[in-house]
Amino acid sequence: MTYLPTDADLALLNNHSSNIYCRIDMLNKDFITIDSLEGLVIDGSISIDSESDVRRTFNVTLYLGKKSGISSLTEEDWISKNVRVFIGLSGRGMSKISASKSIDEMIRENADYQLAATNYDDLIQDITNRGYAKYGNIDNLNRDVLVWTRANISKYHTFFDQINDGTPPDDPAEAEEWYTKLGDYSTVLGSDDPICRDGPYIAFTPMLQTKDGLVPLVEDDIWAYLDAVATKAKSMSGGLSPANILEVDKSGIDSFVYGNKMHVHGMIAAVEGMVLNGVTLGKVDVSAIAG
Repeated sequence: MTYLPTDADLALLNNHSSNIYCRIDMLNKDFITIDSLEGLVIDGSISIDSESDVRRTFNVTLYLGKKSGISSLTEEDWISKNVRVFIGLSGRGMSKISASKSIDEMIRENADYQLAATNYDDLIQDITNRGYAKYGNIDNLNRDVLVWTRANISKYHTFFDQINDGTPPDDPAEAEEWYTKLGDYSTVLGSDDPICRDGPYIAFTPMLQTKDGLVPLVEDDIWAYLDAVATKAKSMSGGLSPANILEVDKSGIDSFVYGNKMHVHGMIAAVEGMVLNGVTLGKVDVSAIAG
């Protein structure tokens, strides 16, 4: 079996003796143990990548203990699943096995990581203090990105064609260069227009944030939603006021997206006439927020 060892693991296994006791757990996708093997290390070899010691591995042969039995899962099952390795020093009679530090723990204790985390927290606080963390109903911090992989380009090709000109060349080499030059991802893609005829200008996004990630709405779908928001706001006391428009957008409306019914909400960042940081927004301000 091959696994990624820590420095402590390597130190132990490089000098292994009959006192080195291991347990290897197989984990499912939820990281719950579904099978395990335990025993003494009786053989091992180290493989270190020539460019990065992060990719080193240690191949371990175990003398299985009494608790192991015969695993009902095949070698292929073990290779394809997540594994967790425990290293102990007390011999085969050991009932509790001490676990080495996880990779996440080692990363969190790294000084460079801690400095980067502090700088990131300071940046987020500065963005929040300046009032940029949220515009209208759009959260600029807690937001997914849609990476424009070939699979996503194919899946959302109508939307992709609306925001990009041209199609990839037939020549594979030229097509590869064409894909490389595309924008890496989309997250807001702000736009601004009157919400309806004679209505106030709004800054909005066609990117719907869902629990499963961003879903880009094509022009027909986003405007069908905005028309529904305007219609509902008109029926409220105060009509097409910024407060009514944002309230309707916050609660959302069931709309059809790619032919499927979805609950659309949180698409509007600003409305002409709303007050932001003590300033009443005009058309120019709304356009600036849309980017």
